[in-house]
Amino acid sequence: MSELTFALRLIIAGTLIASAIPKLLAPLRFRQIVIQYTVLPPGAVAPFSRALPLVEVALAALLLTGVAVRTAATISAGMFGLFAGVLMIAPDGAGRGDCGCLGQLHRRAMPWVAAEDVGLAVAAAFVAYDPGVAFRLDRLAGHAVPTHTALGGLILLTLALSLALGYLIR
Repeated sequence: MSELTFALRLIIAGTLIASAIPKLLAPLRFRQIVIQYTVLPPGAVAPFSRALPLVEVALAALLLTGVAVRTAATISAGMFGLFAGVLMIAPDGAGRGDCGCLGQLHRRAMPWVAAEDVGLAVAAAFVAYDPGVAFRLDRLAGHAVPTHTALGGLILLTLALSLALGYLIR
């Protein structure tokens, strides 16, 4: 069961990172997308549109490293469920526009996108129920400072490559 949980952690974390990259690269466009859904009061749009991609990256980091998996998975499940709900109740004008979903700021908001969010919410809920923390970065690394430095550098390199790839794809 821990292999399935680990695979789900990787899928959820990858989705969160893929969702965060375009939002970080085009923050004004994402803010416009949030405005068009008219779910938040106008004063909350800017802080939400700035904070969401950072929260997504933080949750992905927690899921990838194996630290606070249950908490990260619970928050992820709630976020994906909330996103699915917003897509389902969105006004017609917002439903036809960009959704800012799953790493693509230009995709149409369709019912199957909400279904993807529901599926990710269920997967995250399963991980929260059974975190199966067989892989934890801190246990793998041991206690040697050079090892922690190398792993930290590897994580930063991975994030930098993800951002570069996201920039090139857009």
